[in-house]
Amino acid sequence: MKTKEAIVNDLRAFVAQRSGIEVDNYCSPGRADPDGWRALQADRRRIGQQGRDARALLAYVEASGMEFETLVRPLTGGGRLSYENGSLNYTAGQYFATEFRASVCRALASAVWHFWADWHKGRADSPGLDIPKHLRENARLTFGRGLAKRWFA
Repeated sequence: MKTKEAIVNDLRAFVAQRSGIEVDNYCSPGRADPDGWRALQADRRRIGQQGRDARALLAYVEASGMEFETLVRPLTGGGRLSYENGSLNYTAGQYFATEFRASVCRALASAVWHFWADWHKGRADSPGLDIPKHLRENARLTFGRGLAKRWFA
């Protein structure tokens, strides 16, 4: 069984790999296709943003008191990114290059959400508190408005 640190390192390595985006999927070789280039640049920006978001979430998870079980909970639910037999597995959907970092962000945001929600369970100051609203606000304060809007909405 791996430790939290080992899984964080595996996720960090997964996020750090090159996207493998292929220019030929957006525009034909030798042709100037402005719409294809715009789509390519938009996807590159989105891939870069997802990488920055994943690294920010990984830094929080690493520094937090999150337990191993809380971290792997979203990775054992049968999604595209899974943790089985001590290793990370990813099943691509349509296009690996545009979705692999987003899968890490979704899993980490879910783990952080459960970490915060578990902390609120049974606390004396939590009755009457709108927990989802409070957790979204906590995400905004912890990670910033953009990341919170993308992954904790």
